[in-house]
Amino acid sequence: MNCLQDYIGLRGCGASTPGSGLYVNDLPGISLKQIVSLTNEEEQTYLDLWAMIQRRAQQRFSLDVREAMGKHYKLKSLMQGINLGKQVGNNQTAAAFGYTKAGFIIQLNESKNYEYVQSPFNAIHIQQLFFYGAASEYANLYIYDIYTNQILWNKINVPLVEEWNTIEVNQTFNSQALAIYAVPSSIDGFAAYYETEAPLNHQLPGCCDIRINGFYTDTAFTAFTNDILESQSSNTYGISGIFNVVCTWDNLICNNKNIFARPLWYLMGIELLTEQLYSSKLNQFTTVNLQRAKELREEYQVEYAKAVEQIAGGFNLDCDCCIECAGAVQLRETNQFY
Repeated sequence: MNCLQDYIGLRGCGASTPGSGLYVNDLPGISLKQIVSLTNEEEQTYLDLWAMIQRRAQQRFSLDVREAMGKHYKLKSLMQGINLGKQVGNNQTAAAFGYTKAGFIIQLNESKNYEYVQSPFNAIHIQQLFFYGAASEYANLYIYDIYTNQILWNKINVPLVEEWNTIEVNQTFNSQALAIYAVPSSIDGFAAYYETEAPLNHQLPGCCDIRINGFYTDTAFTAFTNDILESQSSNTYGISGIFNVVCTWDNLICNNKNIFARPLWYLMGIELLTEQLYSSKLNQFTTVNLQRAKELREEYQVEYAKAVEQIAGGFNLDCDCCIECAGAVQLRETNQFY
């Protein structure tokens, strides 16, 4: 739910305008002075405290939307679980390849297949990456969004042994095409890349299917083109992993943030008041104004629940590989017996 970070703003001290245009301290009964009074040893500035409140609210918002949407639709959670395995072939020197970036690409439905439209609920969850080290050396590992030119995850100077190395990722990426690759972190570079064949180097038709291909390049990924994608091999060059294709309501939220702005606004206020109610600090807001904070939080809870349910009931979603649709409901009338 990182897409919601700073979508609701905190007015004061030259803060930039949030994407929603809403500020948490525009809610009645909430002020910047109140937030500053709640700082503590762990969140030493009001911005640290505000970041923590946002993270907590995002986790709750994801669960609440899932529960509300679940009353109207049934969402499949797991579409595919894939383990690329740990089979390696011959090693080849990097100099023989003439490149420094190599790995594999996961594509959620090939962009040139117009028959199937990608489900808006699809995401890729990467559990672990495996990299076969040719020697005791270091590598930089990256997960890159091909279409947005953004590095979504990286781990720098990973120490490698001359065997399979396991790197924990455990993150979900709301992207339709990821490049997963390793580059040397030393000037001398890798002693070698090992040949590793991807077991799935084709695309099956459907809106929740994937295509996996190995790739190599000696250029910046900002220049990554479809032509390069077309010329990929199935060799993943020593990189493997375990990942899932999942369906999640978080994608719906991230792609329609403006619709969810109002309930999120109230939820930020709720979490802020919760922090006030359970704060260990002693001041005006945590003593004298405590009963007022309880009453205000109850009012916000009512508005929040109402806003979430209105949104959930107002969606009209088509069936796809993520959304299960039941058959037509039949109403049968019978004589009443006493």
